[in-house]
Amino acid sequence: MPRLRAYADIPIHNHAKRGQHSPTYKSWTNARKRCYSVNSNRYPEYGGRGIIMSPRWDNFLNFLADMGERPLDKSLDRIDPNGNYEPGNCKWSTAKEQGQHRRPNRGWKNHEQSRQTQPSKN
Repeated sequence: MPRLRAYADIPIHNHAKRGQHSPTYKSWTNARKRCYSVNSNRYPEYGGRGIIMSPRWDNFLNFLADMGERPLDKSLDRIDPNGNYEPGNCKWSTAKEQGQHRRPNRGWKNHEQSRQTQPSKN
């Protein structure tokens, strides 16, 4: 007997079984959290800067159709780091590939400056 769903119009995609989410589904949900959840520790770098997810990708099945399954050892990457999560600006990349087009980390420079101005504890 098939499992009953709360909403009959929502297709089952088998990427979010209870307690077992696929890597592709995790990438989609994590990107959404970065864009829309003020409780996410990454929100200031994404949603706080105005980065959003394409309305087409509000539906996981559309995201899956556009991006395909997440390949092993890759994660969701924006080609333009200042652009939105949307078709044409996203791809699956390795950590090395993502590191080649990061935004400059201004926080580290400020951290170094503050370390240099603080008196030593000796």
